[in-house]
Amino acid sequence: MAGPARRRIIGMLIRAGSVGIVTAISTLMLSMIGAERGATMDRLGVLLLGVIVIFALARSKRLERWATPIIRRALQKSTDFDLRDYAHVLHLRENYGVGRIEVEENSSWAGKTLEELNLPSRGMNVLGAEHNDGTYEGVPDGDTVIEAGDRVVLYGQRDRLNRLE
Repeated sequence: MAGPARRRIIGMLIRAGSVGIVTAISTLMLSMIGAERGATMDRLGVLLLGVIVIFALARSKRLERWATPIIRRALQKSTDFDLRDYAHVLHLRENYGVGRIEVEENSSWAGKTLEELNLPSRGMNVLGAEHNDGTYEGVPDGDTVIEAGDRVVLYGQRDRLNRLE
């Protein structure tokens, strides 16, 4: 899916979420208007209890274990969307990360091959390179030349990635 299409979908989801929040707040306010003080306190108690239950369900590992296979099967049947927990696969929670750097004109990387840069010896692997002509190379080999303006996607320890950025 192209970038503009992705941005349109994200924009629609943000607007839909905003509409949902506004609707919920409006409904809550209207339900409190004109109610007696005792009824208002009862309604607030029910609302608070509902928020606590929703919060508990959202954090429930048991519900996650139960719902994930069902959601996975439904997505496989209805879409060609491949559901993966990439954060878990790449150990992103364990001080590893994915970063993207743009090679500047005066960078020591400009004009060199990936083999010359020898990034694995520095604890980083190249996942992809977006060249300034718009082409993208996924998992480029050592012969790939990195030029000024290219954007390189790297995987490695966060502190090493931060030093590069």
